[in-house]
Amino acid sequence: MAFILMVKIVSLNPVLDCQVKWVKAVLEGKVSFPTAEQMWTETEREFAELGVQEQFEADRLERRAHALDYRMWPYLDRMIEEAALEPYEPVVKKMMTVSMKWLLEEITTYQQYRLERIDAENYVAEKLFTSSSGMLRALRAYSF
Repeated sequence: MAFILMVKIVSLNPVLDCQVKWVKAVLEGKVSFPTAEQMWTETEREFAELGVQEQFEADRLERRAHALDYRMWPYLDRMIEEAALEPYEPVVKKMMTVSMKWLLEEITTYQQYRLERIDAENYVAEKLFTSSSGMLRALRAYSF
């Protein structure tokens, strides 16, 4: 049995895509699951690197244990390497990084932007609404 998408605070598309492909590689016998001991060792190492072991043990960090934030790309890169998957284009990383920045810094307005891929390296950002009332008008126009 496998659990896919057990993370918090991250955009789901690349994470879900990569996890599904990694699990598929496991099911095909191309990749094997780490042992329980390897998983515990890695978890302890990551917590030590983050300096959060004491907070976690005090039950103050339970909700942050699966947050990827800035750790998303190293996590995905590791799965890509293990399963010999096609790496993401640089533009995907750029678009996900700016989306996450907007989400964290502009929580009430981040959905007012649309990103469009131009090529493997570049994208454009377009502001869709200038105010929350503009967004409400647009939503009403599409309501069923």
